[in-house]
Amino acid sequence: MKAFWEKYQGGTIDGVITIDPIALSNLLAVTGPMTLQSGDVLTAQNAVSLLLHNIYLRYPAADIEKDTNPFFTATAKTVFTNPRRPDRFADRGQQKHPDR
Repeated sequence: MKAFWEKYQGGTIDGVITIDPIALSNLLAVTGPMTLQSGDVLTAQNAVSLLLHNIYLRYPAADIEKDTNPFFTATAKTVFTNPRRPDRFADRGQQKHPDR
């Protein structure tokens, strides 16, 4: 990913962080839900199904890539820029993920 960015976007980056929907659901179990630009509320319970399945049902097959790219871009921005209070981690850090 780093090489791709440097080749096609220009400039250098120090590294890349990726989080799959399952890891994100575990993170949301600790931090609490996030409201996305789309109006969807991303929670530990719905992150996997929304990001891997349900979003694709919203658009005609011919438009899926064109229409889902902005959703995923906005979702990533929310996830990586959404401020979280450190005390929420302390309060919820001992709770188990709802699927476990």
